[in-house]
Amino acid sequence: MKVLITGGCSFSADSMCWPVHLQDRLQYDTHYQTGVGSSGNDLISRKVIWQVNECLKAGVNPEDMLVGIMWSGKERRAFLIDKPEGLGICEPFDSDTSPHLWPQVHAQQQSWWVLIGVGFNSLFSQNWYKRYQNHPSDSIYAYENILRTQWFLQNYNIKYFMTTYTDEVLKDRPDDRANYQHDYLKDMIDFEYFLPVSSEHGWCVENCNDRFPHPRDPHPGNYQHKLFSEKVIMPFLRDKYDIT
Repeated sequence: MKVLITGGCSFSADSMCWPVHLQDRLQYDTHYQTGVGSSGNDLISRKVIWQVNECLKAGVNPEDMLVGIMWSGKERRAFLIDKPEGLGICEPFDSDTSPHLWPQVHAQQQSWWVLIGVGFNSLFSQNWYKRYQNHPSDSIYAYENILRTQWFLQNYNIKYFMTTYTDEVLKDRPDDRANYQHDYLKDMIDFEYFLPVSSEHGWCVENCNDRFPHPRDPHPGNYQHKLFSEKVIMPFLRDKYDIT
C-alpha cells in the first residue's frame, strides 16, 4: 500500500493546496494531509512524526511511504492544553484552526493545541511575544524541529522532501549576536532533501506572480499550487527517488 503523508500550515492544509495536487498526480492508496492553518513548525513536526508512526504500527512498509513537509514561520508556537477550563486564558482565538483538537484518540483524553503568532490579539499571545520571544530562540526551535523530523525519517529510510512556505523561514538575522547558538543546528540540516527553490511563495512570485488570488496575501491559489506540484515537486521526486 502506497501512503503519502504531508504536513505544513495553511499553504498545505486547504482542499486546493499542493498536497492535493500531488496526490492527484501520484494516485497513492492513502493520503494523510496533516497540515493545519496557522501551524508552527513544532506542531508540523509532531503531527507528521505521529502519523508516520501510526502507519508503521499498522504495518505499512517504510519503503511504501512518501513524506512531504512545508515548514512555516519560525516565530509561531503551539501550546498543549489538556483541560477545557485551561482554554479560557488563551481567548480570543485569532485563528479558525485554534484551538486544534489533536490527536483524537480517546474521548476521555482530549488535547487542544492553542496556536499563536505575531500579531494575534489574545493576552496570552501578546504576553508571549512581548516577554519571551526572541529571534535566536525562534531559529533554535525551528532547526531542532526540522532536525528531529529529518532524523526520524532517515532512521526508517522513508522517502521525503522538505521546503518552506516563504523565503523568510530559513533566513537568519545578520545582527543576531546569538547566531552561534543555532548555526551548528542549521549546518546539520540535510538540504539535499529540500526542493530546489527558495520557498513555494518565492517560486510563485518568480513564475506566476499574477495568479495570487488576493492582493498582498502571500497564499498561492489553486493554479499556483498545481503548477508548483507539477514543475517543482514531481521533477524532484523523479530525480531523487525515480517516482514518476
